[in-house]
Amino acid sequence: MVDIVDLGSASESDDENFDSDESSSYGINPDDVNENLAELLRNINPLGSFACSVDLRSAFVDPKITVEGVGPIQLPLNPETAQAIAQACHQAPFGRGEETVIDQSVRNTWELNPAKFSIKEPRWNKEFMPRVLATIKHKLGVFNSIRGQLYKMLLYEKGAMFKVHKDTEKTPGMFGTLVICLPSPHEGGDVHASHAKNTKILTSSDCMPSCIAWYSDVEHEVKEVISGYRWVLTYNLIADGPPGSVSATTTLGDRATLRNNLKAWKTGYTLDPSSRSRVVYLLDHQYTDASLQLSSLKSRDRRIATMLLETCDSLGLEMFLASFERMRMGAAEPNESDDNEYGYYTDDEDWDAPEREKSHHFIDDEFDSSVKLTRVVDRFGTEVATDVEIDMEDIIQEHSFEEDGPDDEDYEGYTGNAGCTATHWYRRAALVIVPREHVGKFLLHQFESAAML
Repeated sequence: MVDIVDLGSASESDDENFDSDESSSYGINPDDVNENLAELLRNINPLGSFACSVDLRSAFVDPKITVEGVGPIQLPLNPETAQAIAQACHQAPFGRGEETVIDQSVRNTWELNPAKFSIKEPRWNKEFMPRVLATIKHKLGVFNSIRGQLYKMLLYEKGAMFKVHKDTEKTPGMFGTLVICLPSPHEGGDVHASHAKNTKILTSSDCMPSCIAWYSDVEHEVKEVISGYRWVLTYNLIADGPPGSVSATTTLGDRATLRNNLKAWKTGYTLDPSSRSRVVYLLDHQYTDASLQLSSLKSRDRRIATMLLETCDSLGLEMFLASFERMRMGAAEPNESDDNEYGYYTDDEDWDAPEREKSHHFIDDEFDSSVKLTRVVDRFGTEVATDVEIDMEDIIQEHSFEEDGPDDEDYEGYTGNAGCTATHWYRRAALVIVPREHVGKFLLHQFESAAML
């Protein structure tokens, strides 16, 4: 069931003030900092959700859509007009690796490009869409101003579906997808959206207008339409402008605890420069190189990063963003999927089949591993270092990468007398905190490591 929301009521709370001089690190063992920080940050809730739905009945405006070769479309959509629209459409493709393919067993949807239809009602873009975007911005916990870029018209008839996939970043600044479900009687076609082991079911199975939205790195599946026609407009959600005013609504006590622990860690490093010189926190969401900057962080990631940045600035610490990579190599056994070929696809590029989670080979005898930050950027996204080696002990969370499965794998079967080997890569985005006096050494670490080879 979709949420019924007053589209005019979206608001954001103001920043809280915090007197950093009132806190003290007395009594905190630097060795306990990882556990303390992990516990604190784990309990910080996102300001928004990874996916949301909104009932639009009270605010809906007939867009007065005209389709080339069909003419004006009356609402609600009737079966005869739906068939006419389908005749004007083409089968929606998707990407398989570097190829763009059509495979109705993966994606079975009619698609129409914006050049083939028009929205005649001026209030749609002037009044309706700004109100929808304001609500979506609030529900997803986005801080920047956002806009919606019309992408496609999609028509799902009986039997239509799209298997589990992720959306690609189709334009700079894109962070998510908005789907406007137009009035058209149908049953089925629910969207199952999943992120960080949480799943939401977003439904539009009736004739009422609604919208659903999600972040780009959210896995989602459009379930099979049982009857009728699911008729939607899809928009790319794009974040504009510089970072907005971030709302850090955690309690003063939490912020004091955060400061105390980071201060204790910094004090420990100052007294013993040979001790751990960086703290690494793995983020919830995934980011491309283009979106790895403070202004592009999503939901809970943005909230945590802002808290940490404020605290770091007050303590003489520097915070960076980074692409984290763990590599494991070892002996492995073949599995049943070795004779099969399946890819990783998305809306325009990759479809993530459920079999992907089962396809990797279990490493039962690890003989090589590495942990590094493949790319380090400042808060504005400017690259400052690459291939910085770190230790697993630098990561404050206790994270079992093996439970999630690798993001990528190289596998070599039996060759002569050699057994099977597999190499697994686990990739995340991360925040990295470094004492200001250690920044130079941290950024030059890549060159020191290369000189030792």
